[in-house]
Amino acid sequence: MGTETERLQQEIKKLIKQLGWSQKRFARELLWMTDEGFCATEKEEGQYEERVKKHLSRSATRPQLLQRYLHQLQQHEAFANLKVVVPHFVPMEGFNEDFVKGMQAISVRLDEALLKDEADALGNRPEGS
Repeated sequence: MGTETERLQQEIKKLIKQLGWSQKRFARELLWMTDEGFCATEKEEGQYEERVKKHLSRSATRPQLLQRYLHQLQQHEAFANLKVVVPHFVPMEGFNEDFVKGMQAISVRLDEALLKDEADALGNRPEGS
């Protein structure tokens, strides 16, 4: 699970699973959080669901889009009930660029290890492993 895209896809999938949502439900919730969601037809809603599902599985999905999905998920009222701590990096002046990159790499490795441990505990393997 080396890429940023794969890491974000796994994180989103893990969180929507904790919410008890399907990927389609997640897509609907995202859509309803937008202005277009309130006037979307069933057909448009279905197309949006399929597009989001593809974004959660394709390696070519831009990390920026997945970051936006993750941010929207974290803003959803149901997310507050998960009692999940969301790490947020705040850059500080004075830190060497190599130090910051090293800390980010450590964070990614910890995220990957936690995802693997959770999957092992459930008897599953994360996608791509």
